[in-house]
Amino acid sequence: MGPTLLYVTAGGAWANAKLSDFFAPATFRTVTHFGYAVGAGVERMINPRWTVKLEYLFMDLGSESTPVTGAAGARVDLNALHTVRLGLNYRW
Repeated sequence: MGPTLLYVTAGGAWANAKLSDFFAPATFRTVTHFGYAVGAGVERMINPRWTVKLEYLFMDLGSESTPVTGAAGARVDLNALHTVRLGLNYRW
């Protein structure tokens, strides 16, 4: 498509989540969540050295139930993370 590149992307994803209790914030634990990411984008050449891009990424990292002091528990959902990125690239 000339100076324009359309693309899709997919792969594995992970994130470290720090889970803490609202009533006892000093107590926390770190949990690593694994999942997947899919997305699409467009990149356009401005001149032979510079490009600009816009990308959307959806990530699903699952969910987890964790105990909470004085309550039955809380659920942490990381299954709908949306990211939009705007970038400027320089080619050496």
